[in-house]
Amino acid sequence: MLPSNPDELYKDEHGDIRYYGKNPNNYVSFNNELWRIIGVIDGKIKIIRNESIGSMQWNSTDNNNWNNASLKSYLNGDYYNSIDGTYKNMISEETYYLGGPTQENYQTLTASGYYDAERSNTVYSGNPTSTKQYIGLMYPSDYGYAAGSSCLSTTLYGYGSCKNSDYLFSGVTEWLQTPNASFRYYANVIISSLSSGFVDGRGPAVTYSNIVRPVLYLTSETQITGGDGSQSNPFQLKL
Repeated sequence: MLPSNPDELYKDEHGDIRYYGKNPNNYVSFNNELWRIIGVIDGKIKIIRNESIGSMQWNSTDNNNWNNASLKSYLNGDYYNSIDGTYKNMISEETYYLGGPTQENYQTLTASGYYDAERSNTVYSGNPTSTKQYIGLMYPSDYGYAAGSSCLSTTLYGYGSCKNSDYLFSGVTEWLQTPNASFRYYANVIISSLSSGFVDGRGPAVTYSNIVRPVLYLTSETQITGGDGSQSNPFQLKL
């Protein structure tokens, strides 16, 4: 369970509990690093690494089938195996959704619209609609919901000032989990410009390099045993 603070947590229309705001107290120590709790999503605590692990291609070949992507292979191979065993046992293998925006709607989707698109069957021809994995990336909807209820009617393509109340905005162009459904060579990103911070649902090409922040779900047996969620005193985890 998450410590309750109504100024930092809310329940979205799907029943998921999410942290929101410029800098909520959602820091957690994982793998002896600082991560942040996105919330309780699909019944499990979902966390994202606070810092990037570097700039990488989404895929080394020109297609956005995530099951064949070099980044999926790295995150669930070398990176997963580099995690300390105590923490590795806390990671739950989960379903990650691979539906995405189209050429026709990517500029119009809100956080809720992206949530529905991510879990839909709208994919580029032949691509999977979901996959099972240990490590992934955040969704566009995770980013959108993190700004709080005041931004829920704002499209992620026209995000504007909403980025200023969104702790997931890093200021650097960042890969997201979601492929574009109309073209085989695009995946979604958060654009870095301090004047934008919007989600580009139509690009760039997957062979470009952008920063990567791993995302994972904790097993239901993992407990928060200490800390207050601040950066200087992050939540502590134990199985």
